[in-house]
Amino acid sequence: KELFYVAAGQKLMAVAVQTDSTFQAGRPHALFELRFFQAVIPYTVSADGQRFLVNTPLEEDNSSPVTVVLNWTAELKKR
Repeated sequence: KELFYVAAGQKLMAVAVQTDSTFQAGRPHALFELRFFQAVIPYTVSADGQRFLVNTPLEEDNSSPVTVVLNWTAELKKR
């Protein structure tokens, strides 16, 4: 019922669509501005279209390490 796309100026846009017998698009409107520096658009939309997950670059001042624990369920079995 809605299409999302990135327009000029890195704005995430939404437009209502109807696909009954023909394709009709409503007037697009800006949702928010994205900040990305990649060729791949770093966002995904929830199934209901109400939430967005956006991958944005960290500010260098606020960056902290990320710890990824692999095979953590094996540690549970040892206890």
